[in-house]
Amino acid sequence: MSTTLSQVYDRLRRVYGEQRMVAAASAWERLVGAILLQHASWSAVENALTNLRESGIDEPRAMRSLAVDELAELIQPTGHGQTKAKRLLNLLKLLHKQHDDSVESLLSQDRHALREQLMGVNGISAEVADTIVLYAAELPVFVVNLATHRILARHGWIDFEADYETIQDHLQGSLQRDVPLYAQFHEMLTQVGDEFCRKTPKCDGCPLQPLLRNGQPLEPYG
Repeated sequence: MSTTLSQVYDRLRRVYGEQRMVAAASAWERLVGAILLQHASWSAVENALTNLRESGIDEPRAMRSLAVDELAELIQPTGHGQTKAKRLLNLLKLLHKQHDDSVESLLSQDRHALREQLMGVNGISAEVADTIVLYAAELPVFVVNLATHRILARHGWIDFEADYETIQDHLQGSLQRDVPLYAQFHEMLTQVGDEFCRKTPKCDGCPLQPLLRNGQPLEPYG
């Protein structure tokens, strides 16, 4: 393709600047924050982490003692409280059984082993697993979400039918393997998705509009 992903990244950096990540105090908070991040902003994640700190939920055993409803209320700033609470508690079962409640033990695995183990947890999809690998374990894997799929497909850089692994392979094969780059790019694509590349695209004002073929987004069956 004539436009490289590095050029897309550079264009978005000029518009959005450095992306602010959550200020996690520990590996535990990085892990929890990564799970809460799906469909949420970093500011919402920080609010949820503050709720947990102020309630004394600062390690796995303390969180395991909570009922789903109690945990859901504390993390509600990120939305989808019940779903994320169940996901967290399911992960804590794995953490307890396989790693004796040690977050460091879980996150010290290589990215392939970690990803495989995470995806064996009920409620953890490839996207959620990769978010943990990237943001909590700080290992280079590109997180693919709906915004990424829409943006790349509507510009003709991938097929609309491309699955998660195909999109991820395309991104990782086109970019330098680098944790900050992957994290920043993921955040900026998510922002473009939230603001412009929705179910019905709103292209006017989008920083990537000049890169559209013939100035219009492609359609799946057009």
